[in-house]
Amino acid sequence: MNSKYSQTAHIRPLRSALGAILLTTTGLATTAFAFPGAAAAQAVHVFDIPAGSLADAINSFGEQGGAQILYDAALTQGRDSAGLKGRFGVAEGLSRLLAGSGITFRQTGPNIFTLEPAPQSADGAIQLGPVRVEGEGAGRGGSGIAETATGPVTGYVATRTATGSKTDSSILEIPQTISILTRDRIEAQGGQSINDSVRYTAGVRSNFAGANPKDDALIIRGFSQFTSNFYVDGVRLLPTTSYFSQEPYGFERIEILKGPSSVLYGQNAPGGLINLVTKRPTEDRRGEVAILAGTQNRLEGTLDVSGPVTSDGALLYRLVGLARNLDQQIDYLKDDRVYIAPSIAWHPGEATSLLVQASYQKDHSLYLPLFPYQTMDGSNPNGRIPRSRFMGEPGYDRGDMEVYSFSYELKQRLNDHWNFKQTVRYSHADDYFQWLYKLGLLTNNRTVGRSYNLRKITGDSIGTDNAMTGEFRTGALSHTVLFGLDYIRRTTNVLSIDAPASGIDLYDPVYGQSIAPVYGAPFQTRQTNHQTGLYFQDQIRSGGWVLTIGGRQDWARQRTLNIGTGVLTKQKDKAFSGRAGLTYIFPNGLAPYASYSESFLPVSGTTSPARGSAPFNPEVAKQWEIGLKFQPEGSPNLVTISLFDLRRQNVSTVDPDDTRYTVQTGEQRSRGVEIETTVKIADRLNVIAAYTYNEVETTKDNPNAAGVDYVGMSPARVPRHLASLWADYSQREGVFKGVRIGMGARYVGPTYGNALNTFKVPGFTLVDAAFNYDLGEASPALSGWNLAVNARNLFDKYYVASCTALEFCNIGEVRSIIGRLTYKW
Repeated sequence: MNSKYSQTAHIRPLRSALGAILLTTTGLATTAFAFPGAAAAQAVHVFDIPAGSLADAINSFGEQGGAQILYDAALTQGRDSAGLKGRFGVAEGLSRLLAGSGITFRQTGPNIFTLEPAPQSADGAIQLGPVRVEGEGAGRGGSGIAETATGPVTGYVATRTATGSKTDSSILEIPQTISILTRDRIEAQGGQSINDSVRYTAGVRSNFAGANPKDDALIIRGFSQFTSNFYVDGVRLLPTTSYFSQEPYGFERIEILKGPSSVLYGQNAPGGLINLVTKRPTEDRRGEVAILAGTQNRLEGTLDVSGPVTSDGALLYRLVGLARNLDQQIDYLKDDRVYIAPSIAWHPGEATSLLVQASYQKDHSLYLPLFPYQTMDGSNPNGRIPRSRFMGEPGYDRGDMEVYSFSYELKQRLNDHWNFKQTVRYSHADDYFQWLYKLGLLTNNRTVGRSYNLRKITGDSIGTDNAMTGEFRTGALSHTVLFGLDYIRRTTNVLSIDAPASGIDLYDPVYGQSIAPVYGAPFQTRQTNHQTGLYFQDQIRSGGWVLTIGGRQDWARQRTLNIGTGVLTKQKDKAFSGRAGLTYIFPNGLAPYASYSESFLPVSGTTSPARGSAPFNPEVAKQWEIGLKFQPEGSPNLVTISLFDLRRQNVSTVDPDDTRYTVQTGEQRSRGVEIETTVKIADRLNVIAAYTYNEVETTKDNPNAAGVDYVGMSPARVPRHLASLWADYSQREGVFKGVRIGMGARYVGPTYGNALNTFKVPGFTLVDAAFNYDLGEASPALSGWNLAVNARNLFDKYYVASCTALEFCNIGEVRSIIGRLTYKW
């Protein structure tokens, strides 16, 4: 037997710092972070193991990781290794080193690992994945499979991500706040949309449009972010300028990178970005089918199957599907959906992999109407309108959205130090809707005017991201270098027609009026956008230090044709964006960091003729952030605390010399504190807590024609305080073995209802609950069956979600209860 052993140093825990963090967040004792077993002694190490024989690689691993590796010499004879470079825990690093070797391991003592052949089926195929780990402590999350930036996560806490760096990096190394919603967490909390899934996340205002199913619009650090600007596997979604909602069942993770992020992604909103990580084919055979039923006449079925196509595991597949029939909470409106996402992964050799994916989604849903504030706040003498009030006409109002995409991801290892990755995605969207929307002010405390609107939006986009990643050393420094070129082209066609319509009594509506709109002249445009970006990043490591520096140059073009008038406008922009961040990772998982980051966003329009009719410059955003992350090795827990100061500049404001035009001298500031913690106690209790303090105000503005400016005022819909707490408890023995119950509360503070800050929408607290029963614990015959019930707004609270003016407010969601019966194999 060969073995290597080097004594690891004892690490003195920073008990006082840990206690301060936990008292600030959940008030839990520091023992919540103790991991039972030997894995608690593991620390993160820097590995630099070149390609070569597997035996030499294992010996080097033992020396660099302070681990004792036990194995039979015959096991490694004739086997090679691709090496290992980067920062990993011992168990995770070993599983990566052994990937593709047909060897697995067991942890048999404190930093002692025994290697053995991976089990094989009768036909010789390896049954377990090549990075399967037995025993506890495989990676920071404690999962038995080494986690990757795109793979599944066991539990509620991810340890690795590519969203913040475009490299497979530890979450502790990212010098910005990043929140990752895992598949386990999404399902436990009953997330039925992207908005639902992120509602317990710090720094994010979800569902600000109330019960609107048409879009996943969010507010991140005080600034809006819409679905059309989301990313899927790191490539911008962007099929149209229209609104639509992504199906969360098709994603393994939802990742939120907070703050300006143009250095890797190009033009973006200043608050941050959403990256959706798709479900991918798996090496093991697995599957699930489920049926859901609930309030609002919900009936839904889901399917997710995956596994190898060939006996050698070189070709893998996955198929994800969903069909739903559902009524919106507004009378006469539907929220039906069909979704299917097939994918195939091919591994022709150790150095090459190809992933091909497609998705198709068809929705029947419509925007929710906006109501006058006084019809919901109780001040109207006629009382409050019901939350199901329909403002249109049955048989006229409808919406149809169809989106499909095709993509591939090619990875090629060029040599021991360099890897190439290319991702290409094509997306197409068709959005058609017709509805009667509110027009004019409320009269006689009952009646509002209406207008017919018919709109058709189609769009195509194709995007590609090409990245070269290198790992090497210069003296005592370890580098992960990234060079990239990305490009996206989007074409959008918009047709919109309006017609006058009769009013409606909101308190006693009479439907069935004649539908004979006399449409006016159509508004029709065709817009094409191009963005090309060159970017660079270097993650430099030395001991516990991680320095991240990067820069990006973007070129953006926009061409807009007004088909009705024949007017063609063209605009070109370019911008440089940078980021620099410094992190120090202590051996116990404590990681303070500081960073500076930038973003840009093109703005359409020109200055006045007196100013030369010059095209507007892009808006820019700059952020300083300091923070602290804590993620102990082998522990499924994560605490993040951050303080940020974010400035949005080049904001359009009134031209002081000619109020008919605008100039770009405005500025908004967003600053605040975010605290987010996820802890697991004694393998039974999960606790997720989040708090946000966010002060957003206009700091520079010019007076309009009426002499009014917005300096010192806050934007509508943005609360200063957000807080949430979720806990679920699993029973491991006794008559209730297999039962998990959960409950959570979400507080949204008061928000201003208009830009002038003349009135406030009250804050509100909503309660959610969950029940889950593993039926296999009750009877072996029911192994694989699971029953779950989730409730949102459990006490059916009536509330106003937000307003942008007294006449335009979003009504809140009604109570939702959904039951789910799942069979997994």
